[in-house]
Amino acid sequence: MKSRLFLLLIFLLPALAAAQERNFIIDSGSLAWRKVYTETASLGAVSRNFAASGLFDNIQAGDSLLTAEMHSVMLNYKDLGYRRMSLPLYIVNDSFSGFVTVQIREGRYRVTVERIMTHSPQTGDGTLEYFALPGGAFKPDFLKSPAHIIDYTFDCIFRSIGKIDDDDEW
Repeated sequence: MKSRLFLLLIFLLPALAAAQERNFIIDSGSLAWRKVYTETASLGAVSRNFAASGLFDNIQAGDSLLTAEMHSVMLNYKDLGYRRMSLPLYIVNDSFSGFVTVQIREGRYRVTVERIMTHSPQTGDGTLEYFALPGGAFKPDFLKSPAHIIDYTFDCIFRSIGKIDDDDEW
């Protein structure tokens, strides 16, 4: 019995580590992407950058919290060296959307993307959980290239959203 448990842990630990590396979390049975950036961010700059990107609607700003709806995100797999034919169709053909929360604290900000949806012209809308969490646990195939590509794309979008353009201060 102990040897079976040990073997199970050996196989599950790499999958759990890969999920954490890719900034994906399971929160109350739902898949979310979350990352903390250790940069100073201005709520005004985040709001302006969201509006200027064209990827966000319904931008709402509070004291240290900003929420928005992200839409029409196409995944950037080419920069990572992936080829179209080696990837699942939802990665190369679908656009992605989600509900974004940005929490700002001194010297850092945290971005969370929840309710991540896929939008396919051929098959319609679906949730990322369908591809990533069958049965409530991470699918091993998802943790390979799909998670890497989604993580990279989201990181590129949110890495510099808090940067203040010096021209705006004039």
